[in-house]
Amino acid sequence: ARRFPLAVKPEPVDRLAGQPPRMNFGAMRQLRRHASPSPPLPDRPTAPRTHLRVRLGRRSAAPPAPPRPPRPASAVTHGVGLAGLAGSRGWIAVARWRHLDGPYAALVHLLAAGLPMILWSLLV
Repeated sequence: ARRFPLAVKPEPVDRLAGQPPRMNFGAMRQLRRHASPSPPLPDRPTAPRTHLRVRLGRRSAAPPAPPRPPRPASAVTHGVGLAGLAGSRGWIAVARWRHLDGPYAALVHLLAAGLPMILWSLLV
């Protein structure tokens, strides 16, 4: 027994059936180009100015700010940053020399920069 009859012709399929009509942007552009201009907007009544004008600069109306108290001395010296920078540069040199990369090399880089900073803070 044959599964498919031989004399069946395919029916034409309307691909756009059930879809919204397509936009014709060229026609819309022509409509906009040839449309009459919109009427001007009516003038709005202006409200009276009730706000104050303040000049900025040398002639400012604001009083000068009170002087700030001096900042406290930092608990971290410049040596901490330099120790971390030296550890980081050292690890970068080793990693480039040994062709190391990847996530483990990044974690070791954190340790190589962080440990000298911690040691400097504790020991100096």
